[in-house]
Amino acid sequence: MLDPDFLADPFHGQGVLVTDAPDKRVWNWFDEENRRWVSCTVYRVDPILDQNAEDQVDNLNRKWGGGAVAARIPLPLYFEKIAPLRRQGEDGDKAIRRLLNDSDYSKLRTRSGRI
Repeated sequence: MLDPDFLADPFHGQGVLVTDAPDKRVWNWFDEENRRWVSCTVYRVDPILDQNAEDQVDNLNRKWGGGAVAARIPLPLYFEKIAPLRRQGEDGDKAIRRLLNDSDYSKLRTRSGRI
């Protein structure tokens, strides 16, 4: 089932759907007041979170190592949360580890416990 927010026009009925792909929708709207086009891309992350939840169950009591996938991070979230830390010179691995060990982001992990 699709998340209603994924289907909704972010411009409250004024937008034009220009891309309708399984993983994202792109909406455009012309701002008459400022005489410019505004674009909004809405990404569907439900499949990623569902797969991570399945993997957490499958990986219970398994040891780390051997190239095991630690997490799946949707690309927009990576660019919002991780990339700025890396641009500030912070080590990417540490930034990712800190983010993934935060309970607010536990749905991104494919295993329980700390990374």
